[in-house]
Amino acid sequence: LKLCNVVLAAVSGVVGAADILKLRGSNAYDTLKYAGGMQPNVAANTLAKVEDEWSSQALQFAECKGETGRHDCGAFQGKFHNSCDKVVNAIVTGSNGDRKTVKEYMAVVCDEPQLHGWKQEHCHSFGQAILNTMTADNFGNRERSRVVALCTGLWANMSSAESARVAREHELQAKQLEADTARKTKAAVEQAAAAAARQRVAEEAKAQRRAAEARRHEAEKRGQAEAAARVAKQAKEAAEHALAAKEAAKEKAAAKQKLRQQRRAAEAQAAEAEAKIQAAAKQAKETRQKILDARANRAVMRNVQPVNMSPAAQTPTVANATSAAHANAGQNAKDSVARVTQSSQKTEVNTGKRPSSRKA
Repeated sequence: LKLCNVVLAAVSGVVGAADILKLRGSNAYDTLKYAGGMQPNVAANTLAKVEDEWSSQALQFAECKGETGRHDCGAFQGKFHNSCDKVVNAIVTGSNGDRKTVKEYMAVVCDEPQLHGWKQEHCHSFGQAILNTMTADNFGNRERSRVVALCTGLWANMSSAESARVAREHELQAKQLEADTARKTKAAVEQAAAAAARQRVAEEAKAQRRAAEARRHEAEKRGQAEAAARVAKQAKEAAEHALAAKEAAKEKAAAKQKLRQQRRAAEAQAAEAEAKIQAAAKQAKETRQKILDARANRAVMRNVQPVNMSPAAQTPTVANATSAAHANAGQNAKDSVARVTQSSQKTEVNTGKRPSSRKA
């Protein structure tokens, strides 16, 4: 237990050389023999912290060496040597320089669960390095300790290992950085490609929408034009139909007017012919009467009694004159009726209506 306390105090920097010398002559071997059942875990816990500190100092030294323009890297080595000297002297002095005691003590401490992995390996290496500097001469081990050489060797190993680890870490970091850069570059390229694809799809969709909109507008314009054309055609046809109907009505009215004129002319001709017939009959009658009167006058002049003559006994001259008058009147009436009939037939063909028989 005293040895464990000395080690802890030495590591913490609170035990001086005078306090360590007080343990000389004590039965450190008997104390160490029961240390495993007392508080070896406390010593292991402290040694684990010390190893963390030494590893950090070696790491900082390696990183400092890798930086350009740094001239203070030796400070980390000095801190390590100071701490290492105290721990080694405490262990050797606390064991009264007995090599076997140190071996048993370090075996107990290094097997504690606080020291695992690389810390346990460092603990065993540290203990073995201490044993390598000790001999069977306990007094010589106490008085002629080779602590400086031991700590220098430990520092060389630790700094070399940390330098290699730093180099590996830097290499891994460089590879990781390169991988991250490649991944980011690839991701950026993929994102750019995806963005370009999305942009292309969006532009194609926009172009398709514009084309569809243009087709729709074109269809609407075409439909409107066709509708306007149909309306215009219907209006034109209606106007033409109205004009044709108007013209037909005008023609029909003109035909009716012409028919009425023709009928009036025919009636006038018929009346004129009738008048001529009557005039001819009257003239013939007057002529017969004149002939009779002339005969009567001749008979009177001849002292002959006048005799009434029948129409059949009229003179050939009178009969011929009368027949000619009747014939001319009848022919004129026939011509008038024929012209009216022809006009009526033409009207019937043009209008589809038959004139009344009474007017005809």
